[in-house]
Amino acid sequence: MSFESIPEETSALEQSPFKDVYFQTIKNRVERLQEQGELPEEYVKGVLERAGYVEGPFENEGDAEEKGREFLSAVEPIAEFMRGLNNAETHLLNFSGDINIAMETLETKVDISEEKKIKISDDLQAIRNQVDNYLNKIKAARAQIV
Repeated sequence: MSFESIPEETSALEQSPFKDVYFQTIKNRVERLQEQGELPEEYVKGVLERAGYVEGPFENEGDAEEKGREFLSAVEPIAEFMRGLNNAETHLLNFSGDINIAMETLETKVDISEEKKIKISDDLQAIRNQVDNYLNKIKAARAQIV
């Protein structure tokens, strides 16, 4: 998402000569979080829209920066939540890949009875299905945040 468009400010923000400092403070942090994959684009758009509704005008540049940081204090927990989801998803994807390798190795290289191979393969498939289930739940949780 491009940050070229700043949301329309409320009249209180329009009165402040420091509104650009406020939005720049928010924009810089949100942009970094998005680059790190911690805030989905859909959520970022909502953050920037909500940033336009702040008590103002600002007394000075420091006040504008402080209000921007205060606003971001509500965004940081979402980024932390997303970071946790992203890490969990990565671990599950790696785990699923390891199960795939195990299944392939079992089928092509392990010398045991066909009956044992089928039993082990069925168990591994059940694990892989559970992992897919967890991945879908992570996606659903992520979708509910945005």
